[in-house]
Amino acid sequence: MKLKSATRFTIFTTLLFTTVNIIFYVFLISYMRERIGDAFDEYVAILIMGMVVLALGTALISYFISSLVVDKILNPVRTMINQVKEVGEKQFTTRLVIDSEEDELIEYAAAFNEMVFKVNEYIKKQKQFVSDASHELATPLTIINGNADMLIRWGKDNPEQLDESLKVIKNEALRMNELVENLLFFARSDSNRQEYVFEIADLSKLISEYLEEARALHPDYVFEYKEISFTERRIDIEAIRRVLRILVENAVKYAENSTINISIEELENGKLRIAVADKGPGMPPASLPYIFDRFYRVDDSRAKKSGGSGLGLAIAKEIIERHGGLIWAENRDGAVFVFEI
Repeated sequence: MKLKSATRFTIFTTLLFTTVNIIFYVFLISYMRERIGDAFDEYVAILIMGMVVLALGTALISYFISSLVVDKILNPVRTMINQVKEVGEKQFTTRLVIDSEEDELIEYAAAFNEMVFKVNEYIKKQKQFVSDASHELATPLTIINGNADMLIRWGKDNPEQLDESLKVIKNEALRMNELVENLLFFARSDSNRQEYVFEIADLSKLISEYLEEARALHPDYVFEYKEISFTERRIDIEAIRRVLRILVENAVKYAENSTINISIEELENGKLRIAVADKGPGMPPASLPYIFDRFYRVDDSRAKKSGGSGLGLAIAKEIIERHGGLIWAENRDGAVFVFEI
């Protein structure tokens, strides 16, 4: 109940009881006049005074009782308001505690605490994201600056040093550009500004077309894949192609042999299941719940050696979920990444 509504309730209750008493008193006077007759005039002043006293007394009593009732209702609300302010001042580090028998207030407190938990999780993830992004950007910048210093000191007189440093600078610039593009992708996704163009496309053929590109880039690898029919779905072609590239490149980095298997099947519920499997060492079971988190890497040293930033799988998850699908990883004679749309 709002404070203004509570005030109106108190005033209304007071007026109601007072009016009822006045009406009752008027009927009483009429009744007495009929019973007493001519002698009634002698008692008029006393009766009017009694009516005024009774009306005022009723008004005071009803106002007092109404105020007590309203205070009992509003006290938990006032307490909740103060606690909410305190939670905000402490940057959502405390929880809302309500000592009330009202189910609505208990439900409100539970909903508020759930919101506080989610806000805390979001703030924590954002802080971690900014920290990780800063770290990832600092690494190539440090390498670029270091090689630029070597060029200034020795590059002019040493063609080999010049050539090597320029290659390193070029590679780190490309790495930084890819990282910035990935960060922009998440910035657009988090603010619902990432655009998707959905159209009907044959997913099986899309995989075959992408694998032609993969075979050209990785001639030492064998990509096993067999097309199937009836795989037309409404997808963003470039976004799904990006998912395929992320999963295949991930398999190429960590596969212990040169064979990578890609499969597609139609499920009974009409969904398509695509799997990318390698024969690598697989993943630690404890890491499986986290591998799609931003900047998460199972083996940090191995990821740095391969040039990974820990964003690829997180991007794949974002794209698949925007298609209304699911993506997960398994250990099955190596690492297997599966998604359904």
